[in-house]
Amino acid sequence: MTRGIVLGAVCAAAVVVGCDKNAVAPPTTGAITLRIITDALAPAATETPRPPLLSLQGRLDAARVRVLGQTNKTLNLTAGPSGFSGTVDGLPPGGYTVVVEGLVASEVDYFGQTPGVQVVAGQNTSAAITFRSFRSDSVADLGPPTAGMTFAARWARVVSAQGYRVEWDKNPAFASAASKDVTDTFTTVTVTDTGTYNVRVRATNGWEPSGRASDAKSIRVVGTPPPLQNGVAMSGLAGGAGSQRYFAIQVPAGQNQLTVGIAGGTGDANLYVRFGSLPASSTPDFCASTSGNPNQCSFSSPPAGAWYIMLHGTAAYSGLSLTAAYASLPPAPTNLTATALSSSRIDLAWVDNATNEDGFRIERCLGAGCTAFTEIATVGPNVTLYANAGLTAGTGYSYQVRAYNVAGNSGYSNTAIVPVAPNGLTATAVSGTQINLAWTDNATNEVGYRLERCSGVGCSHFLEIATVGAGVTTYQNTGLIAGTSYGYRVRAYTAAATSDYSNPASATPPLAPAAPSGLTATPVSGTEIDLAWTDNATNEDGFKIEESDGGDFSEIASLTLNTGTYTRSGLLPGKTYAYRVRAYNSNGASDYATIVVAPGGLGTGLKGEYFDNADLTAWRLTRTDPTVKFNWDNQSPDP
Repeated sequence: MTRGIVLGAVCAAAVVVGCDKNAVAPPTTGAITLRIITDALAPAATETPRPPLLSLQGRLDAARVRVLGQTNKTLNLTAGPSGFSGTVDGLPPGGYTVVVEGLVASEVDYFGQTPGVQVVAGQNTSAAITFRSFRSDSVADLGPPTAGMTFAARWARVVSAQGYRVEWDKNPAFASAASKDVTDTFTTVTVTDTGTYNVRVRATNGWEPSGRASDAKSIRVVGTPPPLQNGVAMSGLAGGAGSQRYFAIQVPAGQNQLTVGIAGGTGDANLYVRFGSLPASSTPDFCASTSGNPNQCSFSSPPAGAWYIMLHGTAAYSGLSLTAAYASLPPAPTNLTATALSSSRIDLAWVDNATNEDGFRIERCLGAGCTAFTEIATVGPNVTLYANAGLTAGTGYSYQVRAYNVAGNSGYSNTAIVPVAPNGLTATAVSGTQINLAWTDNATNEVGYRLERCSGVGCSHFLEIATVGAGVTTYQNTGLIAGTSYGYRVRAYTAAATSDYSNPASATPPLAPAAPSGLTATPVSGTEIDLAWTDNATNEDGFKIEESDGGDFSEIASLTLNTGTYTRSGLLPGKTYAYRVRAYNSNGASDYATIVVAPGGLGTGLKGEYFDNADLTAWRLTRTDPTVKFNWDNQSPDP
């Protein structure tokens, strides 16, 4: 606040009275009489508002004036009912600088000065002097505790000041204060020790080396707080009511989440967090409380650098555990596969591409084309297998997996779609080298079917032999070995999954049947012959009978299995016939049985035999009656 100091002559008694003396000799000196009075001057815009002038007498302990020129004089002004006043006399004529100081505890609290005041011999000289506060009320708030050893101080400008002296000390009485002189209204202070520092400022100028000190503010210099390791709890923490303990964690670039939490212990403490500087026990920095739920807080996409944490004891506490963990989102798993091991179990497997996951979340939906996935399980880090049991036969299932950590969830893996298993598998041997398979397609989303086979009665070591496309329900397995038993099973597949197996089916390609033997031909009449043979086969489908009347053989009958006789009728009397019989099945036919030639209508005395060989040319006729004469074109001698 600006105050007025008025210098004047006695004739201006309404303001400051200074009278000429009745002198006998011409005066050689002049005088200045001063009194601090109420003024109407407005305060400067940058000046701290001060009390009205009339209250200064109660505020100031004293006031003094210094007159500097040909003679330097100092006068302590006298306190009166309306302020401070006094006269400086005995001043040789000339120009003087007048400095007025208001004192509190012997320190300059108000200051004013005017240069070039002219003193005339025998007169009191008058001049206006601007009288202003020479003290900044207080240093601005120094902020929360700092982790560094340097802090900033700011204060209001003092109009009459040309500079400032900043003082700091751990002792509130500033018994051994350090200081620095600056010309602006802010500065940085560097200290060498941790602790709470008190800071104040004094105005200075060319007349006043040190004005009255401002009120002090304090700041706590914490230094470097104990570092926290990512995700590692610091346990056994304790503090009293009102205590403040600080910690720090360095967060690298590219992290998606920072989570800070407290747990356990007894008592009550609040958790505060701030990036880049120590937090204060205020709402913006509040994170969690031991009495809160949840007792942690999280920061998405935290800036890289130092994050500071404070535990403030709202009451005494002990046994507390503090954890800070940062993480980037884990990469998504890939190559998810789903394999049905039974109608009630599907096994999942995937590739773990993350190094920072806390685990994996497994989701499932039901039915062909389903999209409503729900989480069914979580597994730990580095786990890449999961068995989903208790499933319902005939139901299609789809799966997806994603990694997670404190930063959140990764993207999803590919979707593994498990089709419904086929059933009704049949295996039919159609020859000694081929088995035909058929099954029922129960899926609507399969890519195709995988066919597996094993060899031997009761075999279980199946190997895949073929795949067929979607909707295909038959397969011909060729190139087999007759007499070997083959087992089969089929399952549907998609791009990343396979269904459960169908029912098993087996078949054996048959061996060729054993040849019949003991073929006989018995003439019953001139037009009918009865054939008979021994059935040596156990696997025949039937018998085929062939006949020749001297030329090529041709089939005349096909009989069912286990047949041993056949009646041939409608023959020509007097004509000779040859017969042969063989068994057959799907693998082919047996060798022929020996064929007997039975002449029809030849009468008695002749028996013909055909020797079964490849060229059908070995014939022999035997005379049973010496009167019978015949010629035969063959290589056998005439008996």
